[in-house]
Amino acid sequence: MSRRVLILSTYVPFIYGGNVNFINWLSLKLKEFYPEFLVDTILIPFSDDHNLILDQIDALKRLKFNYGDILICSRPFSYVVNHPYKVVWFMHHLRYLYDLWDTKFNPLNVNDKKNIELRKKIIEIDNIALRSAKKVFAISKTVANRLKKFNNIDSEVLYPPLFNNDQYYSESYGDYIYFPSRITGSKRQHIPIQAMKYTKSNVKLIISGNIEGKYFRNHIQPILKDNEISSKVKIIDKFLTEEEKLRLYANSLAVVFTPYDEDYGYITLEAFYSKKLLITLIDSGGPTEFIENEYNGFILENDLKMLAQTFDRLYYNKDLAKKMGENAYEYILSKSITWDKVFESIFKNDRNFLMHRIVNFFKK
Repeated sequence: MSRRVLILSTYVPFIYGGNVNFINWLSLKLKEFYPEFLVDTILIPFSDDHNLILDQIDALKRLKFNYGDILICSRPFSYVVNHPYKVVWFMHHLRYLYDLWDTKFNPLNVNDKKNIELRKKIIEIDNIALRSAKKVFAISKTVANRLKKFNNIDSEVLYPPLFNNDQYYSESYGDYIYFPSRITGSKRQHIPIQAMKYTKSNVKLIISGNIEGKYFRNHIQPILKDNEISSKVKIIDKFLTEEEKLRLYANSLAVVFTPYDEDYGYITLEAFYSKKLLITLIDSGGPTEFIENEYNGFILENDLKMLAQTFDRLYYNKDLAKKMGENAYEYILSKSITWDKVFESIFKNDRNFLMHRIVNFFKK
């Protein structure tokens, strides 16, 4: 019997990144793995503006979503809709009202009573909505820990796979460290850029990604006025094709990714499948879940000279970079982050899905 699966998420128009990939890949892979399933995907534009949040949530609650046999939700606040069989694969909270509340990444005045009240309401809304789900998965241990800390909700960690692991490859261990990500404050590209001032080798830093203008003007451009730094850094501010990005991975010496408490980070997987080690920071969240220090990457203190020394160390010892990159590849294979595992977890208690697996087993 065919299953009718509805995938629902919110999104911010014209912001392209892991959130959008997550939903698109889930939809495409469901259709690929189970062509007899009826799969429909709905993306609802949703602003993160705190003045609009509650009205948008109320609008979502009014929507009729009893279609299909199962509803899979992800990004806030798609999971507030009602459905008789709702599964949440939780990406992240509205973070400035949660773990970023007391940080510089929060745009709100935390002493404003209206903002304090908004935070209380959102936490209450999340508590009720998430507890109404049949099952809650978290995309990482980092996210699962936040769910437990702020909402007292237990969740099962289910790492999202890449769309196609096989397209990644390694060609050489070149002279540059690669940082592929949206250029924005939470990714903190300014840290490795500043670290380049202290490198003693000829190692270079290549950064690619969509630029957030305010962050770039205030935090990147002033650093690049130092010729000692700008001569070592290349920023690619144009759209890269998939082939161009893969080539940059394939010929890098290593990959660096220094976000603040990242939810997950596909970049870790992309680096490892490209047989490149990953350099990250102790407060970078998701990426640290995959790194065994000095085996398949480095988890460093937020210290510019230490970062520079690590870049130099790899430049002068490319055999080490290669060995650690090969370790990274073997490590990610051993984690079995696959779409088969995803669907087995999501549909674990679905009798029709189990019947589908049994039939396919005997067909083989």
